[in-house]
Amino acid sequence: MDFIYNKIKTFISLIRPKHWVKNTFVITPLIFSLKFNDPVAITKILIAFVAFCLLASAIYILNDIFDKEKDRNHPTKKLRPIANNEISIKTAYFGFILLSIISLSVAFFINLKTFIVFIIYFILTNLYSIKFKKLVIFDAFFIALGFVLRVYAGAFAIEVPVSHWIALTTLFISLFLAFGKRRSEYMLINSLSDYKELPKREVLNFYNETLLNIFIIISLTLTIMMYTLYTISPDTISRFHHDNFIYTVPIVVYGVFRYLYLIFVKSNEDDVTEIVLKDKLLLFTIVFWGLSIIFLIYFGDKIKYLVTF
Repeated sequence: MDFIYNKIKTFISLIRPKHWVKNTFVITPLIFSLKFNDPVAITKILIAFVAFCLLASAIYILNDIFDKEKDRNHPTKKLRPIANNEISIKTAYFGFILLSIISLSVAFFINLKTFIVFIIYFILTNLYSIKFKKLVIFDAFFIALGFVLRVYAGAFAIEVPVSHWIALTTLFISLFLAFGKRRSEYMLINSLSDYKELPKREVLNFYNETLLNIFIIISLTLTIMMYTLYTISPDTISRFHHDNFIYTVPIVVYGVFRYLYLIFVKSNEDDVTEIVLKDKLLLFTIVFWGLSIIFLIYFGDKIKYLVTF
């Protein structure tokens, strides 16, 4: 029994379920589509979410296969199952193929457009693992594009359009997170006394702290601008019959500022997911924003008076 338990535990570690929180972007179209109380739409979006989680896990496995030698000498990544030889390369490839087939088959079952998005994501992330993660700036854009594809996967699954403002907001907040991750990795490696002997992402050789800070600030500014423009867009006001989404902008601003504070001052993590999950205040902000959005979508047109200046 202990052997089976340890194998299951190792496999779970391999597929990184903590990182599935990133795939909640697949669910966002359901909230903004006014189908939050539609059982068919909920079922389809949840199936798409699970399928995307499996596909993302498949990519994580492939990434770990390619990076196994570097990970073995990394201060934290050396604990990954492939790097510490808990899982063989042959078994890892089998897991990658199996999860990919299941995920893509489920996407095909949903509809053709969703399947195409999954295929594009699969191709792009494999290209990223093989080549583009080594190219400065391109690496961050490929990560960001993956989040945009998550949104479109969810939208196509329930057959609703995606606002251009939402797509752009997703792109820029993903760039913000990607460059924030690069900065955390850069600072962590350079904070170690023997960092020159440690393996690191090749792309970090082309970044420096100042450049990453500039990219982060630009991405942060564009994120706030795009989201604000979405809240006051005539299409948004017409669709939901009110202009009260503007009151969620301060929540978003605080959330990104909190994340900025964590990566610049507080956190020693080089993983975005760990930073988010470990900070209760940031988690609360995200949940509060989500609940505020749901409330305003379904009850915002009934609010006749909010603030008078």
